[in-house]
Amino acid sequence: MKGKSVVNRILSYVERNLENDLTLEGIAKEFHYSKFYVERVFKEHTGQTLYRYMKNRRLNEAAKKLVETRRPIVEIALEAGYHS
Repeated sequence: MKGKSVVNRILSYVERNLENDLTLEGIAKEFHYSKFYVERVFKEHTGQTLYRYMKNRRLNEAAKKLVETRRPIVEIALEAGYHS
């Protein structure tokens, strides 16, 4: 059950900081766990890596902004972490 609690805390943290420069190392440090533990427990409970989860969430948010706003695509792409 502890692993699920850890994953829920990580998910909440990622959602609150989605527009920031998040890394596995930074998230692990935030929760005082090793990056290997974070990655293992996250994948075990979600079926995907933390990197893939963050990438998909950012992509979904970018798609939502493209549909709901009139902001330039390049601006939204840069916000989502796509620098090229």
